[in-house]
Amino acid sequence: AAHVQMWEAVLTFVKTYPQALSLVDVSKAVLPRLFALIRAGAHGSASESFPCLAPLLLLLASSSDAAAGGACTNGAAHLGVLSALWAALPVLKSDSKGSNAALEAFRECLTLAWHLKAKGGGKWGVDLEEEVLAPALQALLRRGEAACSRA
Repeated sequence: AAHVQMWEAVLTFVKTYPQALSLVDVSKAVLPRLFALIRAGAHGSASESFPCLAPLLLLLASSSDAAAGGACTNGAAHLGVLSALWAALPVLKSDSKGSNAALEAFRECLTLAWHLKAKGGGKWGVDLEEEVLAPALQALLRRGEAACSRA
């Protein structure tokens, strides 16, 4: 329950004071900690935390200066979140609610990333297909091959 309140506070603050993000280097001070939290399965609060990721990414992208080309507008933040969500799945294998939240957040964040990339006219430095989807599909295929070879 505490994480729900924390996320409400974070999202409300960023929405109300978007200019506050210009006071900190988000790519160094915020994103590494966010990615670590996600990779750790949100320390047991995946089902409460992961639904807040797409709204957070949208707020970060809309409050950042697109001309500056920072991590929140060039796709790097989205790539980091998507990669961290993928990495969290093995951590969450015994938590079906958390796994479902991670998969749903992955879908939401990927959809948002594609939307923002299309809206930005190709200004992103991230190739979502090459850097996110291809590795994820390759990992799924390797898991499937391993499962078949054990059978």
